[in-house]
Amino acid sequence: KFVMSDKNTISLVNIPLGKPIPDISHSVSVSIPDWNQCWQYMEQNEDIWKHITAGYPRFYVNPILRKLMDKMIEKHSINDNESCYIYPTMEIALDCKEFILSHYDQNEINNPVIRIINDNEIYCVFHPLEIEVTAKQYWAKVGQAISSRQAECFMNGVSKDNSSSSNVKDILRDRIAEIYGHSTTNNDVYLYPTGMASVYNSFKIIQKLRDGIPVCFGFPFVDTLRILRDFREDESNEYVIFLGLGDEDSLINLENELMNGLKISCLYCEFPSNPLLKSPNLRKIKELGDKYNFIIVVDDTIGNPFNIDVLEYCDLVISSLTKLFSGGADVMGGMIILNPKSKKYFEFKHEIDLSYQDVLFIEDAKVLERNSRNFGQRNEIINKNTETIVKFLQGCELISDIYYPSISESVDNYDFFKKSNGGYGGLFSIVFKDKNNSTKFYNNIKYAKGPSLGTNFTLMCPFVMLAHFNELDKVETKWGVKKDLIRISIGMEDINELLNEFNRVLKTL
Repeated sequence: KFVMSDKNTISLVNIPLGKPIPDISHSVSVSIPDWNQCWQYMEQNEDIWKHITAGYPRFYVNPILRKLMDKMIEKHSINDNESCYIYPTMEIALDCKEFILSHYDQNEINNPVIRIINDNEIYCVFHPLEIEVTAKQYWAKVGQAISSRQAECFMNGVSKDNSSSSNVKDILRDRIAEIYGHSTTNNDVYLYPTGMASVYNSFKIIQKLRDGIPVCFGFPFVDTLRILRDFREDESNEYVIFLGLGDEDSLINLENELMNGLKISCLYCEFPSNPLLKSPNLRKIKELGDKYNFIIVVDDTIGNPFNIDVLEYCDLVISSLTKLFSGGADVMGGMIILNPKSKKYFEFKHEIDLSYQDVLFIEDAKVLERNSRNFGQRNEIINKNTETIVKFLQGCELISDIYYPSISESVDNYDFFKKSNGGYGGLFSIVFKDKNNSTKFYNNIKYAKGPSLGTNFTLMCPFVMLAHFNELDKVETKWGVKKDLIRISIGMEDINELLNEFNRVLKTL
């Protein structure tokens, strides 16, 4: 069993394949310590998967949740050809059912039968096994299923939130509003069970407020683009405009199209982007948003509000609280915060207040509240560690590319929004000149290796392989995202330990 230090970092150790990171029942990552194992993991190789006991909770069913699902199947299934996913409200369960049925011709008599069972206020969406892929798409992309903690409480006989603990969420909302400033209050903060749930729900609301095509600006985390594409309600035109380079030429082209009558509903961008750490020209985007009345949504998960201040230049910020806000890699969460100075504030707030459901489970909220108390201090340590490591790696002749906001071509865009006491964040990516060195580096370094980022401990993965396995050549040739890229999230370890370990591994190449 690997040991957590007093800073919640993991001591130098090779974590075995398939073990949760950290080694707890509610972890959000899993160890895949070998490059070839990552490839085989994506190929669904049985020899690899028999070792897997954990995973990122939107992609892998936590063992606790799996037990509850099996229990519900045993209790409620009407034949051996059914499975289910479990959601916290009837509204979300119905949304899931609608998504599944939208993939089938409504005139066909053999459409799948989707059943919703209410079992003590958890909602099981039963579906035939042959459409498991479609059912799991909703579960994974939208991020609104019940959490492992909620499943655990349910099986222990506690199915409802404890009302006496409800002030925990008020504390969370107050804390977030205080960090963002700009006259925001806790009434401008909306909590969600995952970061992707905040993407999904913001997009649902935007589609009620605006006609037109959504724009994804810059190369984003893959599921953001999928939500804009797969959950578009108006399919009469192009699903989504994807400007994956996220550069000045892309903005010029977009402006020309807008001048020629293109109607867009919204623009989503990350600041900076994952995994290339590019920062879009948000000043120009705001100018266009004001002129052409589209809604601007910025995901600041990677930058985080202690480093950057982007709220005034967009209509709403979305963020994954799973990452550095928590840092512990033991809980999921997300949020939307509205810019009260936006011209679109009142119409968006009216619409979100009509539909918002607070389904962040109270026990998860407690963990988020506890973990985030020292968010600022952890961020400061990680900023310094990461900048030191990036400077060290810049001197390595074996590396062809380092992606980090401070050395990006878009650094001026980042610096405009960087707080005076902020830094450049804890995430960077590297590409080696020789692809064999990517494998050797990844296999030999003694830090945690698996999905997720923003952890208090150093965590890395071959991100492009894991996120874009079925389109590796396309993302490299079209968008310049190298298939052998290694994404590295630096933690709070002692800087000398980090330098020594990176230096040790590089010397073996």
